[in-house]
Amino acid sequence: MSRALIKSNLGLSSSLSKLVKFRGFNTSSNVILANSSSSSKPTAAFKMKAKVYERKPAISKEFINPVSWELEKVNSVLLPELSSVNAEEDNLNKVFSLPSESKHKLEHNFPKRLADEFLATRETGLLFRQSTLDILNHVKASKGKSASPLIIDGVVGTGKSALLLQIVSQIMLEDWLVIYLPEVKSLVNGSRPYNYSASEGLYLQPTAAAHILALALKFNKETLSKISLGEVIKIGPHTYSEDSNLGQIVTLGSKDLNFSHQCLDKFLLVISQQTKVPVLIAIDEINTLYGTSEYYNTESRLLKCTELSVIKSLVKLVEEKQVLKNGIVLGATSWVDKGLVSDAFGPKDLAKPAARIHQASLPSGAKFDRYYTQLYSQAETQVLAKYYHEASIIYEELTPQEVTKKFLVSSGNPHKFYLSCARLL
Repeated sequence: MSRALIKSNLGLSSSLSKLVKFRGFNTSSNVILANSSSSSKPTAAFKMKAKVYERKPAISKEFINPVSWELEKVNSVLLPELSSVNAEEDNLNKVFSLPSESKHKLEHNFPKRLADEFLATRETGLLFRQSTLDILNHVKASKGKSASPLIIDGVVGTGKSALLLQIVSQIMLEDWLVIYLPEVKSLVNGSRPYNYSASEGLYLQPTAAAHILALALKFNKETLSKISLGEVIKIGPHTYSEDSNLGQIVTLGSKDLNFSHQCLDKFLLVISQQTKVPVLIAIDEINTLYGTSEYYNTESRLLKCTELSVIKSLVKLVEEKQVLKNGIVLGATSWVDKGLVSDAFGPKDLAKPAARIHQASLPSGAKFDRYYTQLYSQAETQVLAKYYHEASIIYEELTPQEVTKKFLVSSGNPHKFYLSCARLL
């Protein structure tokens, strides 16, 4: 219906100034309604549609207990925080939350499976295992020297990501520079813009480079200001003196996509060569670096991940073509996304080795240390069952016999054991 027709039908020259807006749209029906003499109220159906847009809290404070079918309050579990003080052998097989300082930095950067579990329990509770203590001591021992990359390996669901997250959260409390990439697949799954650089012979991903730098800035803002560049660096029209701090380059690359790749390469070069601050580069889903991406070239061929500039920069560190003089590269394999992962660090069904930490080789010949994660012991599942009950994951406290049954059904696999307890969520 045209505006002229509306005016002639209603005989009102000022009708356009009385429009009623519904969800941001001006319609002819609204014009007629605005000038109607009737004061009829919206129908019930009209009101019901409006209710669809009401926002509700993400987590309800109450839940229906499927056992008693009564509405119950959800109690939050207060866990002690894991710190350098209590991360010792006497506290093995106890559940601790991540340190609040690290938790604040890591917010919105948890691996998806762990993020779902934290949401369900309303706490970042993780079991402090022997493997956590082993890897933590190994990483701390790399301070002041160049250590071989250490890869956490194991079958699906054995807690590799949880172990890596625990180590990252602890090292963040120390005077270290930490780079933590919880989901490498987000760099190779075709979700970011890319373009080919003839000069480099690689595909550039400006937003991916900027994302890594933004995480580095979020985790290490104060630490970056302590590291000087050591030489004059020019990036486009920007010139930085040798006394400039590393945070300036990281800030530029995280905000300006035109220079994000240059800034990332300079950033990785500087932290590799400096010896003032120990460095931890933690990469989850690290075997994705050697897989096939979901990006295509102009001939509709899927690109190898190493054809992407960002991935190539990370691979240099993993293969020690760019050596960290003070620190270590720590990675965890993943076998969840079968289309993206690679068996470069070993096959999925790798036999359990006798030694906890042993040396292995990549197809390129580069050496690395491997740590194979262990399944839960029966004693560990008893501790976790109690925690899951307190966090309302299990609605009724399990008897030792019931926990043993879940332990046997899950074969001690950490993720399967959690799912067996959370099946009603």
